[in-house]
Parts: sequence; structure tokens; C-alpha cells
Amino acid sequence: MHRPLAHQRYLEWPPERIIRWTRGVGANTAQLVETILRERPHPEHGYRTCMGIIHLGKYYPYVRLEAAAARALAVHAHS
Repeated sequence: MHRPLAHQRYLEWPPERIIRWTRGVGANTAQLVETILRERPHPEHGYRTCMGIIHLGKYYPYVRLEAAAARALAVHAHS
């Protein structure tokens, strides 16, 4: 495989898995991730942002992630 090691680990998280995980957090988080992946020319371009959201789920309660996603959607902050 010709991808850098840092990018290879994203292969474990295809878009369907990322969206499925965020649906477990809430509707706003799932919508934000779907928007991020849809707005990029290639879904892979949004992986880093989406993985950052998933990483935040390790440190913050889902209710806070959901509130942050709602705010991001309201102000069109999709990056």
C-alpha cells in the first residue's frame, strides 16, 4: 500500500462506520459528519475531521458532542 502510515489507519473507518458511530451520539453529530463527508470532493478528505469528532467522544459526554455539532451546523462550520 502506498499510503503513509498515518493515513492507513483511516482505512479501518470507512464512511459507513463513521456515520454509524456518530448516529450513536445523536442526530446532529451524524448530520455534521455526513455533511463533512458529502462536501469534500472525496470522502477521504473529511476523515481527519470526522476522526477528530470521534476522538472527542473519548473525553466528553455525548450530550456535549451533540450540542457542539448542533452549533457547528447552525453556523455552517463544517471543518
